[in-house]
Amino acid sequence: MKWVPYLEMMAKRPNALKYTGFFKELPTTLQDYFNKCNYEEKKAALKALARMVGNSDIGLATKAFEYTIAKGLYDADSIWAYYCRIISKAADMIDVKVPDKVPELKEYHTDTSIYDKLLSGGGNGWRQ
Repeated sequence: MKWVPYLEMMAKRPNALKYTGFFKELPTTLQDYFNKCNYEEKKAALKALARMVGNSDIGLATKAFEYTIAKGLYDADSIWAYYCRIISKAADMIDVKVPDKVPELKEYHTDTSIYDKLLSGGGNGWRQ
């Protein structure tokens, strides 16, 4: 299904979403999410969802919603941030020749799990 035109149209009139035929075609996670949103939350999330689906597919977008909801975050910005994280690839590392005078350093690995823990707090007054 071509989701983007419908999602962009619904972002302009978010309260009409539940009356559309394609609402029932959305994954259950998204249906539940949109049923709990107020007008502004729904509008922002529909815009973000349209961008996600335009860049990839509904499955990857749903994964972003599921993950952030599981962390207790319901705002469109958090969902979009996680989506960007899962679609971006790590930059390729290139070897750089340095002079012999420079001391050798241990390889450093970034642990992003501490940032994931930050996502578990917060929320924007989401109603459950």
